[in-house]
Amino acid sequence: MKATKALVFLVLVSIAWIFQCEAFIYPDPEPVHNVQLGVEVHPIEAIPGDSISIYVIVDNQGDFVENLSVAVFYNDTIAAPSISITNLLNKTSETLNFTWDTTGISGYCTIKATASVAIAEGGLDNITSYFDEKVILNYRALTIKLAGDTHYLLNETSMIELSASAKDALTMEYCSGANVSLEIYDSDGDLWASPTMTEDPLTLGTYEWISNDAISDLGLKQGAYFVKVYASYRGGPTANDAFLMHMIQPYEGDNSIQPYGQNNNIPIFIAAAIIAAVCSLTLIFRRQITNKYRSKN
Repeated sequence: MKATKALVFLVLVSIAWIFQCEAFIYPDPEPVHNVQLGVEVHPIEAIPGDSISIYVIVDNQGDFVENLSVAVFYNDTIAAPSISITNLLNKTSETLNFTWDTTGISGYCTIKATASVAIAEGGLDNITSYFDEKVILNYRALTIKLAGDTHYLLNETSMIELSASAKDALTMEYCSGANVSLEIYDSDGDLWASPTMTEDPLTLGTYEWISNDAISDLGLKQGAYFVKVYASYRGGPTANDAFLMHMIQPYEGDNSIQPYGQNNNIPIFIAAAIIAAVCSLTLIFRRQITNKYRSKN
């Protein structure tokens, strides 16, 4: 019995000694600062001038309550005002939302976030994390097609009506919100009007202009007017299209010019040709009858 108790005592002492050795060999780790950053961007493709959201996930994986300042950059240029976090508990995280105004910026941009962590020793621990993809900022290129009547009589009481269709040059989808304007030059090359076209609220990507007055009241003169349309989207490249618009003097006598440049003598010539043809056919027919009659006799 005494031997059994002694054996149990030795086992317990051995176990205690083993734990003490492990505590000596493997001491508790020192507390550390360990802040990790994650970066997300939306959208990653935009037009210069758009606002882009940059999300920074601040994850405190260390053993201290942290105070830090976070900033975001595009191509090493500050993208938005920095944001400070105070008392971020260990083993917790917080997501920050930065708004990046891209006015005047174009091309491919690298996005990164940095954090300056105030450590207990009075210094700063600087951390940097990059977004995995490039952000693309490109202006939107358009195509524009001008449409409308190309011939008008100067005495018409209707208005001049012009329309234009704007499309994305890449996708060929109709583009709403474009800047579309006209320049109209008279036959002497002088600028007659430069109105802005307005978008049809019922037809996406279609822009219209209607003259304020009837054609007869616009003081136009006979000849060809050069009409040119320009279209751009939010500062992007300008597309254009053009055609000639003819202003024609209405018929007022034998020597006046008819619509589409036709002369009033043409119908008379046609009628004379028809009469001559009928007379020729009649004469031929009569000669044939006469010849048949003589051959019988």
